[in-house]
Amino acid sequence: MKNDAVLPITRAIAGVVVLFLVTAFVILFFLPDRTGSLFAWAIKPHMSSMYFGAAYLGGAWILAKTAIGKRWHRVQAVFPAVTVSDVVALCMGTLFTRHNSIHCLANSVYRFTLFDPSSLGLQPTH
Repeated sequence: MKNDAVLPITRAIAGVVVLFLVTAFVILFFLPDRTGSLFAWAIKPHMSSMYFGAAYLGGAWILAKTAIGKRWHRVQAVFPAVTVSDVVALCMGTLFTRHNSIHCLANSVYRFTLFDPSSLGLQPTH
């Protein structure tokens, strides 16, 4: 591997996204009663909200490792799975959200482009 460093733009994006993911974790995990007003939609039952919150925390962890890590090969393996997850979320949100579908689509595209820097070609994928 010629250049195995995490690029500065990838570090910056990962660092910013960690803040959003940790905020989403706190809302979903600790405030499941208030997801309707603090999150994109109301999530019922509470365990579903807490499950999603745990997933956001996992995403924050890997992106924090990306932001502070020195070697791309130590974090690159997770990004194909993130890409698949984001594409599925984009499709499901677009197909099954009857109300506010423009917001859902915009949110999914935003999540896809920010959470998956490899989809934008910001890191080598060798």
